[in-house]
Amino acid sequence: VFFMNTSEKNIFNESSYRNICSSLSKRGHEIAIHSHPEWVVNDSRVHMWELNFKEQLSVLNEMKEDITNWTGIAPISHRAGAYGLNLDTFKALKELGIKVTSVLPGAVRTGSWDGTLLPDDRFIKPDDVSNSIYSAYDTSKGATIEEIIIRPQLGDI
Repeated sequence: VFFMNTSEKNIFNESSYRNICSSLSKRGHEIAIHSHPEWVVNDSRVHMWELNFKEQLSVLNEMKEDITNWTGIAPISHRAGAYGLNLDTFKALKELGIKVTSVLPGAVRTGSWDGTLLPDDRFIKPDDVSNSIYSAYDTSKGATIEEIIIRPQLGDI
């Protein structure tokens, strides 16, 4: 998945964004929405939660239309920059037909924990996180898993 902030097309070169999205899509990659509203609002707001529902819907719809027009495939994923979203963001995404799942893992045993003295069974395995995300993705069109909270069995570290 490549998350694209298509709103930057208004500042930089739209044809570059179109070519990047098209090329990646032709290679089989999903192109998804990455929202940073500071590129489309003319003020100091930088998070989706700072926009009202109507503004969020407009920003997200424009990004969805960009990706759809450039690739021929409507995006099915979204990532809010700096996790700057709120319930209006979820509502707008649902209205646009994009499922919403927030993934909130505890300590995952990745390279960032190399050198720790804690045993591996104190951590979540990366496969547990990826399998749960795939499970959310693999639901029918009429279902969505809105939140995945994964913690180490023995408690947070």
